[in-house]
Amino acid sequence: MTFRTKPRIAAELVRAVAVLGTVVLDWVVADEEYGRAGHFLDELELLEQRYVVEVPVTTAVWTEAPAGCVPEYSGRGRKPTNPARDTVRTVAALAAELPASA
Repeated sequence: MTFRTKPRIAAELVRAVAVLGTVVLDWVVADEEYGRAGHFLDELELLEQRYVVEVPVTTAVWTEAPAGCVPEYSGRGRKPTNPARDTVRTVAALAAELPASA
């Protein structure tokens, strides 16, 4: 048996359950260890599985779809190919902007 991390094992188990269809998962809930594992989150997204997963406060997220965030060409210099910097934020920065009632 080869070594696999807990998030890797969890991703395989969720996929197996989804493929077999014997158990329907409503929500998957996990702590920060799983939130650090991009492959685990990618697997949940690929399966269109609803989830609530804790992530480190330093996690960078897109506030808009990246493809729609590339600034228009101004006619000078190189044509922009990267999304605008203000569309990538940390979850800590986003949380700080929320009202106390959130």
